[in-house]
Amino acid sequence: MINKREAFLEKQINLYNKLIDELENSRLNREQKQDLQNLKVLHEQYIQEQKVLLDSQITV
Repeated sequence: MINKREAFLEKQINLYNKLIDELENSRLNREQKQDLQNLKVLHEQYIQEQKVLLDSQITV
């Protein structure tokens, strides 16, 4: 189960990296800026979850 979640998190993190980079380098309206902030929050949550999974594997 952990391996599937790790794979999912890795894919999501990579996708969000690409989306964030593209959005930051484009002209954004107010709604798009809010979307970008939401993406950044989710991206950080995925990174934190991935760290927890990796740490739990190290200690096991």
